[in-house]
Amino acid sequence: MAAIPRETRDYRAPRLLDRALDFSWLNLEVLAFGLLVVLSIVAHLWALDHMAMHHDESVTSWTSWRYYTGATGFNCAGQRTAPSYCYDPVYHGPAYYVLTLISFFLFGDGEAQARLPEALAGILLTVSAWMLRPYFGRTGTLVAAALLTFAPSLLYFTRFSRHDALIVLWAFWMVIGMFRYIDSGRPRYLYLTAAATALAMATHELYYILFFLFGSFLLIRVGAERLPRRTLMLGLGVALAVTLALTALNPQITANLRGGGLGLLFSTVLGVGLLSMRIWDSEPTVSTRLLALWRDERPVLWTALGILVGIFVLLFSNFFTDLRGVLDGLYQGLAYWLGSQHEYARGKQPWYYYLMLLPVY
Repeated sequence: MAAIPRETRDYRAPRLLDRALDFSWLNLEVLAFGLLVVLSIVAHLWALDHMAMHHDESVTSWTSWRYYTGATGFNCAGQRTAPSYCYDPVYHGPAYYVLTLISFFLFGDGEAQARLPEALAGILLTVSAWMLRPYFGRTGTLVAAALLTFAPSLLYFTRFSRHDALIVLWAFWMVIGMFRYIDSGRPRYLYLTAAATALAMATHELYYILFFLFGSFLLIRVGAERLPRRTLMLGLGVALAVTLALTALNPQITANLRGGGLGLLFSTVLGVGLLSMRIWDSEPTVSTRLLALWRDERPVLWTALGILVGIFVLLFSNFFTDLRGVLDGLYQGLAYWLGSQHEYARGKQPWYYYLMLLPVY
């Protein structure tokens, strides 16, 4: 009897457990990065409840515990009250409280559980450093991951029940997501930027200055790609001269606000923008990608905006139980910090304070 031809035999694909393991992706770089992630997990979670709570930790954790236990009588922006959590710029945005509530719900209440969202943010900072590989290379990425893991200030605040670790993680995702989207055009990176932007807005009023810094350099870059170089350099130079004069004169803008700090901020951005133009390549990368997004990929743009708006509305409305909070989230933080808090000068260091502190650090 003739043998059955091989191609006509009943052939079954190997089952999952029959397949050979493929370790071709494993190399020293992956092992080193994996070791850093393991060390980050240990550094952020080990003895997380060992230290007594700082005053700021106790205030925010107490609010989270009241939210978790269903307490009533929460103070909101605009001197109103609500039966459950509502946005109050005195204690910053809702993302922190929602994440802490989830931690309490899953693991019970306590110091470690209150600090867990920030500890996870610290671990995710280490993990997210992997996205820096196209820019920093292998060695640079490993160094960046190590610094994000063990830098003293970062390690302290990523084991600290406050907004700091969260806003650093969201800002990192905003920037790296936008860079990776511009370079690759993959929608997932734009969605990451949108989600991180919404979470930053729902975490701390620092997002105003994040938007200013990020938006300023984006505008300068687009201008460098689309405008005559001489015209743009002249415009930025004039603006820099005006802001330097504002810094030196420090005029009174309102009863509680002087112009020196704003002038220094604008001068720094304009000065760094001018320096950056000397090293940027002439390829119109950013403007081309943004034009393509608007002309050819609008569903991606609307999806990203939907993610941003959806997260913002969900968190600031306390899951649709306080719709007034959505409006409050748009302006109450800025009104509070520029209004009632600016007169206290809570950060009244001299202008050279950080220039002295950072080299020492």
